[in-house]
Amino acid sequence: MKMFMGLGGGETCRVCAKRVYFAEQVKSFNEYYHKTCFRCVSCNRTLTPGQNSEHENEPYCKRCYTGSFGPHGFRGGSTGGLMGVTSTSDFVTKKRKAS
Repeated sequence: MKMFMGLGGGETCRVCAKRVYFAEQVKSFNEYYHKTCFRCVSCNRTLTPGQNSEHENEPYCKRCYTGSFGPHGFRGGSTGGLMGVTSTSDFVTKKRKAS
């Protein structure tokens, strides 16, 4: 029985280091995963190939990637409550009216 161990092909899962057979494999960024092992390293959400991002060779869901490594400042286009403010004086005026 020992002589058959290690036969049968398959890649190694990047997360659990066990063999991943074709029927259960997920490939993303040239790495292989079990479907159940392919999760966001930040929130642990199950990922889908093509719907994920990578940072320093680790998989992230789009939400965690954008929050951690995406553009900062307005947070993806949010105005942070400054709608209609066109200059600094408008901001000061709106702030005084709100108080």
